[in-house]
Amino acid sequence: MTPSPPPSPETRGDALERLLALSPASMTLGLRNIRALLERLGHPERGLRTCVVAGTNGKGSVTAMLAGLLQASGRRTGRFLSPHIHRVAERIAVDGRPVDLETLEAAAARVMAQRGAVDFSCFEGITAAALLVFAGRGVDVAVLEVGLGGRFDATNVTEPGVCVVTSIALDHRRLLGDTPEEILREKLGVVRPGVPLVCGWLGPELEAIVHERARRDGFPVACGDALGCVEILDVDFEGTRVRLSTPVADYPPVRIPFVGDHQARNALLAVAAFERFAGTRAPVEGLERARLAGRFESRRLGDARLVLDVAHNDAALGALARTVSRLVPSREDVALVLGMMRRKELDAACDALVGAVRRIAFFAPPGEDAHDPAALAAAMFGRGPVRGVDAMLWRRNDDAGLRTLVERLAERHRVVVATGSHHVVAAVDRALAAPGRSGADRRAA
Repeated sequence: MTPSPPPSPETRGDALERLLALSPASMTLGLRNIRALLERLGHPERGLRTCVVAGTNGKGSVTAMLAGLLQASGRRTGRFLSPHIHRVAERIAVDGRPVDLETLEAAAARVMAQRGAVDFSCFEGITAAALLVFAGRGVDVAVLEVGLGGRFDATNVTEPGVCVVTSIALDHRRLLGDTPEEILREKLGVVRPGVPLVCGWLGPELEAIVHERARRDGFPVACGDALGCVEILDVDFEGTRVRLSTPVADYPPVRIPFVGDHQARNALLAVAAFERFAGTRAPVEGLERARLAGRFESRRLGDARLVLDVAHNDAALGALARTVSRLVPSREDVALVLGMMRRKELDAACDALVGAVRRIAFFAPPGEDAHDPAALAAAMFGRGPVRGVDAMLWRRNDDAGLRTLVERLAERHRVVVATGSHHVVAAVDRALAAPGRSGADRRAA
């Protein structure tokens, strides 16, 4: 099919806004819509070499680090992440730089011009726009973070050179399944015969499912300890210094700009994926290029420190609590600002969180689907009394109210951690920004 022509100048200007306004409810299971859309756009995905990163937690970090490695190897590299925190341009980058608004608007205009002929969701449209940008910029390889699941995700339309499954935990259960086994099978939908798969530390039962699938479909696989080993040399609020060793090479120490034991394992996973994609040792200095907002993102707040983290499910919040406890041994020094969406559940993370902090402020992040603070507090403390932890319900989620909350907590505690969702990170960062400027704009200035 002949690709659609670019829209005329007079139709441009609001295409991105209209794309972002598409209802998530328009998302449909299956790849029919995204394939039809890409066909009308001239198949920008064809000829594009990709690495696809699926999993429950760690997808964004592995995507960013793998893209950094590929860029350091001399390849022109695209990177697609989801969701964004402040601006949709965060999702689409070439050689580590988010695309400019004009480029993104032009791609969105081409996508939205097909709206009358093809039905598609916001995520499908953004994925198509990213592929248009990568094709137009002539990237050598694009690293694509899967949005949800794998089998029916819009990113699952390319022919990857390597596939990654980072981790498996209970999340999005209404769509992916109620057990780790069901969720894993959905995420394994990204695999291809003959294409290498690398997986994180899934545990014996889930690894058995992976190896059974590899034998059935005929692709090489390495999971967990088979990837190699990682030694943590040092960790602080700014990053983690590690030494990596794989069957391909023993690498010199390198500092990754992410914090925690789980991020050290993510670095090993990214290196293993690079080795299988490129067939050679990795330029590990490329790990230092990875940048990703809201992953234990730390900044000074007067005499205190603010940490922003997008952890939003049980496993991720547990990892966050362990990282906080490692860096701040005294829970008296730590306050937590917690907000979550109603569809999220807390279970095992409750004990880890209350064991790491002295005070918790519950609030509802902006959005129609936010947990009521009282209900969230009941979910955390409803299993019995918790000694040594003060809880408060904060009803003001406007900028001035959140700024007041964080500043008051910072007067009493050495570290304030804001977490529970991307919405929390965006709301707190915006509240603390200078008037009229988002946190993302301040970082770009």
